[in-house]
Amino acid sequence: MRRLPLLLLLAPGSLAAQVPALSSRALGMAGAYTINARGFEAASWNPAVLAAPGRAGFSIGLPSAAFEFGSNAYGLSDLRRYSGKYLSFQDKTELLAKVDTALAVRTIISGSPLGISIGRFALSVSASGDVDARLGKDAVELGLF
Repeated sequence: MRRLPLLLLLAPGSLAAQVPALSSRALGMAGAYTINARGFEAASWNPAVLAAPGRAGFSIGLPSAAFEFGSNAYGLSDLRRYSGKYLSFQDKTELLAKVDTALAVRTIISGSPLGISIGRFALSVSASGDVDARLGKDAVELGLF
């Protein structure tokens, strides 16, 4: 019984039993898809929909994958502006000014090889992993200069 707290301390920051199935509809709604999930997607988004009237009689999901990358300071416009360019002192100063106290970067990779529903039965297999990293403003300055 005493070992349980130690095991919880060694566990990753977030453990998820259900990873939502990927679909263009769910991604298009920025993940706010809980009430709209139908068919095999309902198994991970909202299983109660499987018993609701108007459910899909049969659905099958093709293999899919998704990749997400983001930063709290830099965007796609910065990548386009500075890509393949030698950074001048002014460019580096502008980039550093965009960092408040720390640069946070997040990457999410997920995939779903299988999804099927028949009536009230649904099966969805998917996996997801994410990485969060933070660099202090001083570390960003060191990297730029």
